[in-house]
Amino acid sequence: VTDVIEVGRMRTMSLRTRRLRPAPGGVSIGHYQVTAGTLGAVVQDRKSRQWLALSNNHVLANGSDGRDGRAQVGDPILQPGRHDGGDIERDRFGRLIRFVPLQRRASRGPLWPCLLTRLGGRSAGPSAINRVDAALAQPEDRSYLSPEIMGVGRLEGITAAEPGMRVVKSGRTTGVTHGEIQSVHVTMMVYLHDAEPIWFEEQILTTPMVEGGDSGSLLISDQRAVGLLFAGSDRASLANPIELVLDALDVDLV
Repeated sequence: VTDVIEVGRMRTMSLRTRRLRPAPGGVSIGHYQVTAGTLGAVVQDRKSRQWLALSNNHVLANGSDGRDGRAQVGDPILQPGRHDGGDIERDRFGRLIRFVPLQRRASRGPLWPCLLTRLGGRSAGPSAINRVDAALAQPEDRSYLSPEIMGVGRLEGITAAEPGMRVVKSGRTTGVTHGEIQSVHVTMMVYLHDAEPIWFEEQILTTPMVEGGDSGSLLISDQRAVGLLFAGSDRASLANPIELVLDALDVDLV
């Protein structure tokens, strides 16, 4: 006699979407109201020397401009993120401690073209402009963090982006992927939570490297951080220069 039991479609479970303590870069994390993104790397506060988790504002702070109520300092951060089964009681990793507000477009005039490059030594674009999509989570215990990047290893510092540079990232959804920097000093319109575009300048454009859930991944070249990935399409990916991220948050990479 053979029993048939309905269990649904079986699939392998990625280590990147599980609860990990310590959690390395490249795994699922998110604000308690966000589906899931990627823990980019461990950083150290320049004043307190605390170890903190680096990712995007739209991953750890729900895309907040600091006044819209989408997130507040002290909000719970889950690892793994909510989409990956993260539970606010069982999987609370830490709390939101700092983020750079995201500035929305100031007016509703005609949309600019989707891509504007640096012209005449200054950026062309609207007044409400951003340079980073970045935030920090403070773990409940330092032992919750690992300075490793899953599939990549330890970092050896930072370096500036250059066209043609070969890069790699480690993300929650697509794991380790490789690409090439296509352009720097890029100004681009990006859609995050809603239909209202958000503008960024001085960005790094790469070949396609990310999918949904990879936001927050660190862009790396020869074990050195180059940028913080935050957006992409089937044609390209976009990253904040790492030095802008670190200075905006007043931290250094561990």
